[in-house]
Amino acid sequence: MESSITRKPDSLLYAGWITLNALCIPIAWGITFFVITQIENVIGGTILVNGQTRITEDYLASFVLFPLLGLITGLSQYLLLRRYLAKMGWWVAATFLGWILPFITLMLANSFFQIKQMDDSTISTSILFFLMGGLFGSIQWLALRKKIRNSGWWILANAAGWGLVLWITKGDISNSLAGLTFSILPPLITCFVLWILLTWSRRKDL
Repeated sequence: MESSITRKPDSLLYAGWITLNALCIPIAWGITFFVITQIENVIGGTILVNGQTRITEDYLASFVLFPLLGLITGLSQYLLLRRYLAKMGWWVAATFLGWILPFITLMLANSFFQIKQMDDSTISTSILFFLMGGLFGSIQWLALRKKIRNSGWWILANAAGWGLVLWITKGDISNSLAGLTFSILPPLITCFVLWILLTWSRRKDL
């Protein structure tokens, strides 16, 4: 397989990768808060779901946040990668689906296994998020596998990032330090693996 690297990766790619990925989460949260506020102005602070009254913000936030994360993250990563890898347009769609499908997986797991408190079982919850990260990485891998060699490591990188965050924070990202870990750790891990993959591919092409 020939590498699709069109330009030598530089510090801009790696610094941009970490910075933009870290910023995607607070940006998505900010937009989500704005959207939910507008919805609450129309339907009120509570909503009736399956005969039960729910707080509008708590119920709808995830349905707005995760699609936004997928779109914003996919676009930011694409704007970086397209300068170094050819034909990366599918990356946006892959990243969008990569955020949506783990969200659906978590909802189903919560429904079937009644996962209500992440603190109840840190290990089992970390395993769940490890698998969700693997699913996310697998979808992105479909857009990456023909571009660079040994891209299967990308799946493990995402799985490790998601799993480690939940293990370190014990599922509580309400405080600033835990939130920073959630924003920074996965991009650091994937950036390191991206550097290895791109370096490996270029050396084999020389």
